[in-house]
Amino acid sequence: MNNLWVFGCSFTAGQDMISKNNQYYQLKKRYSKLLSKELNFREKNLSECGASNFWIFRRVMRKLKSLMRHKNNIVVIQWTSPYRYELPTRIDDVYFSLPYLDFTIPELGTPDGSEINPLIKEYENLSKDFIAKSYNEKWLLESSYNLQFTLYHTLENLGIKHIHLFGWPSIVNDLVKLDKFLDKPFINVTTTEKAETLRHPNEKENFNLKERLMNKIIDLNYMEKQE
Repeated sequence: MNNLWVFGCSFTAGQDMISKNNQYYQLKKRYSKLLSKELNFREKNLSECGASNFWIFRRVMRKLKSLMRHKNNIVVIQWTSPYRYELPTRIDDVYFSLPYLDFTIPELGTPDGSEINPLIKEYENLSKDFIAKSYNEKWLLESSYNLQFTLYHTLENLGIKHIHLFGWPSIVNDLVKLDKFLDKPFINVTTTEKAETLRHPNEKENFNLKERLMNKIIDLNYMEKQE
């Protein structure tokens, strides 16, 4: 069976889609599930809440062999904030996605909170503005841009069917002009919302993104190139 591979942050995971955090409902209504059903593809959603663009890039690169296993596979990559940066910990391949210091990726605590992630206590003295003091903004922006540019052309040169999009308006850059980027981000944040904490996409926005992705798949003739 053909696979729809999807990578991103909490936007693609379906977090907070509805006011009551019902994970099972969100898994059924997130755009990757809706799109996979319409395509009759198997959903392979490898998104991670709080992930950085470094994590997204690395995750896709690790899966290249699987992505290439079938020529009909389609890959969707949702890029996130360039201001997230990975802080390694003493445990291999476990890190904080700065500026978040209340969880690690992967999370080491228990879902019910009965066991607290031991690294949180260990790193609690790091200030919340650690990233602002330690990293140059221009460097962060250019690092994300280079990851996005490199991954786009890597997938292109390997002949993998791929589509990219940005999560929200303030992180969009000129790569959006490339033909395999959606021309608009996942959500359009209003003037009122800009003053508030950035919200997650709701159910309607997930459905709308599914429609836009399906139209892009048709425009790129991905379904006509089935083998």
